[in-house]
Amino acid sequence: LRKIIKILSDISNQELFLFGESIIDIYSKLDVLNKSGKGSVLNFSEDKSTVYLGGVLSVANIISNFINKITIFSYLGEDKKYFSMINKNLPKNIKFNFYKKKRSPTIEKKRYIDVYSNKKIMGIYNVNDDFIDENIEKKIISQISKIPKNKLILTYNYGHGFFTKKIIKSFSKKRTCFKSVNSQLNSSSIGYHSLSKYPNFDFLCMNEVEIRHELRDRNGDLGYLIKKFSEKNDATYIMVTRGKKGLILFNKKKKKFYTAPGFANIINDKVGAGDSTIPIISICLMNKVDEELSILLGSIFAAESLKHEASNFNFSKNQLLDTIETMLKI
Repeated sequence: LRKIIKILSDISNQELFLFGESIIDIYSKLDVLNKSGKGSVLNFSEDKSTVYLGGVLSVANIISNFINKITIFSYLGEDKKYFSMINKNLPKNIKFNFYKKKRSPTIEKKRYIDVYSNKKIMGIYNVNDDFIDENIEKKIISQISKIPKNKLILTYNYGHGFFTKKIIKSFSKKRTCFKSVNSQLNSSSIGYHSLSKYPNFDFLCMNEVEIRHELRDRNGDLGYLIKKFSEKNDATYIMVTRGKKGLILFNKKKKKFYTAPGFANIINDKVGAGDSTIPIISICLMNKVDEELSILLGSIFAAESLKHEASNFNFSKNQLLDTIETMLKI
């Protein structure tokens, strides 16, 4: 425990640069009424709606108690509809650089949830997946070039037009920084998604479905697939999350696997659980913390995330240490 306390103290002064799409998650609770008397339509009454910060905004919030200085680069819609809400709900140690995407709304992902079962029934997204324009692209590339040496860069590609080819290429030139990427396969990116277009990154994170999709292999041994993928990619670390089965981390240089189980005993919402593991694991690996301890911390973050709706939680250092202390006693 003393070792972990020292690690958390050492990493707190690390500066983090976070790139990706800002998302507003809206959860609407529905109470089923009955089938319509005039057609085969199931009717609901809307109980309440709750709005949360999602995407890179959620990621920044989650890690803000552990890193003193975080800078976000993202885009909002033309009307900047949620700007005041974002400004109000992000901690003071987070600096944000938002660009206005033309002919685009701020990304809204609305999920309808059955009150009785707490299960999602349907999702309706308000999003423009076109790439950002050339003017914004140039501004972002300029900002990437100004990032000092030996900093941590986290990139979250949700598939909504932030990461152009030129922006991805500009990251590959930052060889003196530790760079992590999470590129999601989702309803927007399926058919266009590929993990092969991120050269010179240090850490790649994906889930098991994504690596199987990448290699077009539904049933093959996961360890074999990770090694096969690593042959095509120069990342030192490849991490695959597996839901309740935990996660696997592969160190390409050491040619060694590390595993952590899933610790969640309460599962309210899976949204953002994988995202929440990446910052703490990345910063630990960057600072030469051993792999098993790094993924232990990441798995605890994921378990905490699963307890909360839309990955909306504030995890303090003391809460993390209390969790670890309890685990060690067991």
